[in-house]
Amino acid sequence: MLVISLSSCDVIEGVLGNLGINPDNGDDPCKRGHSYSEEWSHNETHHWHAADCEHTDEIKDKAEHEYVDGACICGAEEPEAPHVHDYDAEVTEPTCLEDGYTTYTCSCGDSYIADATPKKGHSYSEEWSHNETHHWHAAVCEHTDEIKDKAEHEYVDGACICGAEEPEVPHSHDYNAVVTEPTCLEGGYTTYTCSCGDSYIADATPKKGHSYSEEWSYDETHHWHAAICEHTELSEDKAEHEYGENYVCHCGYAHSHTFSDDWSFDESKHWHASTCGHDVRDSESEHFIGADGACVSNCGYKQDAPHEHVFSTKWSHDETYHWHAAICEHTELSEDKAEHTLNDGNVCTECGYTKPIIIVSSDIAQGGWAYGTEKANTKRIRVDRLIPVKAGTVIRYDMKDKELYIDLADGVGSSTGDRVGWLTGAGEYLVQRDAYLGLTIAASGRGTAINPSAFDCDITIIPGSGEIEMTYEKVNIYKFGGKGNDWCFVYLPEGYDPDRAEPYPFVIANHGNGWTMNGSAQKANWTNVTMYMSAAEIAKQSASSQSRYIATEDESLWYSNPTIEAFLAAGYIVCGAQNYGDNLYGNDDCTDACVDFFNHMVETYNVEGSCYMIGASNGAMTTLGAVAKLGDKVKSIILQYPLATLIEHYLDGNHRDQIEAAYGLDTSKTYTKEELVAALGEYDVLHKNVANGVKQGYFPSVKIYYSTTDTATPSDVNAEPLMELLAASHIEYDGVRIDIDGTTKNHGHVDHFDPEAYVEWFEAH
Repeated sequence: MLVISLSSCDVIEGVLGNLGINPDNGDDPCKRGHSYSEEWSHNETHHWHAADCEHTDEIKDKAEHEYVDGACICGAEEPEAPHVHDYDAEVTEPTCLEDGYTTYTCSCGDSYIADATPKKGHSYSEEWSHNETHHWHAAVCEHTDEIKDKAEHEYVDGACICGAEEPEVPHSHDYNAVVTEPTCLEGGYTTYTCSCGDSYIADATPKKGHSYSEEWSYDETHHWHAAICEHTELSEDKAEHEYGENYVCHCGYAHSHTFSDDWSFDESKHWHASTCGHDVRDSESEHFIGADGACVSNCGYKQDAPHEHVFSTKWSHDETYHWHAAICEHTELSEDKAEHTLNDGNVCTECGYTKPIIIVSSDIAQGGWAYGTEKANTKRIRVDRLIPVKAGTVIRYDMKDKELYIDLADGVGSSTGDRVGWLTGAGEYLVQRDAYLGLTIAASGRGTAINPSAFDCDITIIPGSGEIEMTYEKVNIYKFGGKGNDWCFVYLPEGYDPDRAEPYPFVIANHGNGWTMNGSAQKANWTNVTMYMSAAEIAKQSASSQSRYIATEDESLWYSNPTIEAFLAAGYIVCGAQNYGDNLYGNDDCTDACVDFFNHMVETYNVEGSCYMIGASNGAMTTLGAVAKLGDKVKSIILQYPLATLIEHYLDGNHRDQIEAAYGLDTSKTYTKEELVAALGEYDVLHKNVANGVKQGYFPSVKIYYSTTDTATPSDVNAEPLMELLAASHIEYDGVRIDIDGTTKNHGHVDHFDPEAYVEWFEAH
């Protein structure tokens, strides 16, 4: 008997093969099936017979437990009945861009997410789209610009799977380049064109701009640099001739004077006058009078009967003399000229002239003016309060290296009144009410004892005549009775009618640091940028600021500016007040006073019940703060180079003394940002006032002019976060960056002012 020990399926197969038995037939043990244990294997839920050949991962007879009397045939004991989760399914469908999934939740609180379905991606047409070179499936969802499966055509038997037919010969672009050179007005470029018709434009070059000759061109009145490009009608630097010696202009033009053929004459001479506009004369000579009283040169002059001069009955005067001036054509003549005869009140008993009181160093050196004396062991000289003055009195001073203190008392010896404070340098102060004037003069810094004989200062007091109120053509300047320092200016449009049925729109101009108004038209403006002035007045300004003004000889424009004039031309009233400006930095006194001025305008003038506002620099704080209190009484606002964050401005080291004074901060302390937020947070315009407006349900539209090169109110902590806040609050705004061209345009640059755009913005809102 042959006994064979078979230990594995593989051995069995090999042995059977040696015996000539085909292992593929049904006689192969492994082919007939693996061998399995007669013992049951099981886990918590199922039982099975495990393979005991080398294929141990094979099982059979796997089934769930079936318990009889608490036990299964496999020997597993029936467990206590577990909680059976009963899940509710909530399906979240996939979208083009988000995956889908199903959330399963049991009443016991257990939940899980499963059945993830991939985001659908975009839906694409089953039909192919194609052009000459490629095919693709186009999106049929809303994202119609999406495609997939884009590939170059692959042709089989002359056709591609997309349906495109194979072209006879694949086309290869061969582009010809045609260069279009730049011109004065348009940039250049190159057009690349293939014979198939395909073309594109590239290689852009900037426009050249006009080119001008370096040589001057000129005519009899002007000179200029003429264009040497094709635009020969253009020119630059055109100006009237400015003649030097011998009437030769720097452009090379030499003027030849022309003279009239007729004689001109006066009482003593005759001449041929120029007809070219220059003050030159030809053939000038004195008259030679003939027997008939006529000049023998036939110039036309003939002596009249002796002239009798006529003089005014009213006195004319200067600081020293008075006289009766001629009112005939000989206005250079006068009679009765004499020195003033002054009484104890410094008034001339003849002409009524009030002589200004002048204090100079020599007066003090001689023992003091008006009983002023040098006090022992003190640092000052005091001029006693002995001078009653009227409103309108002007105190002009040039203190050199000294300081001046002005008191306005209610009576002689009174301790109540107005204290103006210490003044330095040169300037003037306008007394705004009847009072008794007292002056104190101190050494610079008030830190050393003074010596009267070493004084070098000048003070002139020009007496006033009473209540101050002034009108200059289009502008009224007066004290309106508001809170604090209550000067205001009001520009009225031409033909203003207080009884017109349709009220006038009006614009309140705010500058948060205010401006010193003194009853003069020169101060009736919220900014000196682009202010109109006479050429003579501009020449008095510092060289660095002269370019900020516009020269004009039209007196009706002096001390106004193009923005004011644009609004007046459009029929608006333009106004502003000093009382809410002086270093208040948006505190309640500031914004309450602005509201007070708004009410004054509504009560006093024929204006609408709501206004527009413009805020420059710190005026943005005034404007936004007033808006938070006036609400829908402000239709729209424009902000120029705005200061919008009190806290960041203080941390940057700007105007700390003024902010500390305005909000009562400890001047000896260095504040952290957290401490400033606690102390000033409710007044920080950037957050507080916009938020309050939104909370009330109204905030006006805003137009902001700003520069990223502004070093005084940097836009990255002022204008830009303000615009972000407006956007987040869904408030209409428009931001205009003036240095987009890359040039430096600092705080107050004239490009912040765009009068026509201002009017258009307010008209639209």
